[in-house]
Amino acid sequence: PRCRTGCQAIEDQHHIFVDCPAYADWRTKAADDAYRHTKAKLEEKEILEADGPLWPLHYSSYYLGHIPSFDHLIPKKIRNGETLARTRLAHHIASDWHTAAIRLAGRIW
Repeated sequence: PRCRTGCQAIEDQHHIFVDCPAYADWRTKAADDAYRHTKAKLEEKEILEADGPLWPLHYSSYYLGHIPSFDHLIPKKIRNGETLARTRLAHHIASDWHTAAIRLAGRIW
């Protein structure tokens, strides 16, 4: 069946949550909120400017509760090399993105 929002695309979960233009503003706002929280927790701007795709296989599935790995965005040595601080930062970033993704999926659904 065609998308219930009037798109000519076939309605499937990926279209509704990732591609459908009817929800583009909501996706942008959710990403901006997660980015703002992430940026506030990071100490260096370079961490946010990593090359390469965040999503495995270039296929977003946030609406299933999945988030990409952010480990490669965090320097090995942070706060004088404290491993615990790095682990906590990675957890906080992942939690922010997971929460934003679930809220967006719930709002769209």
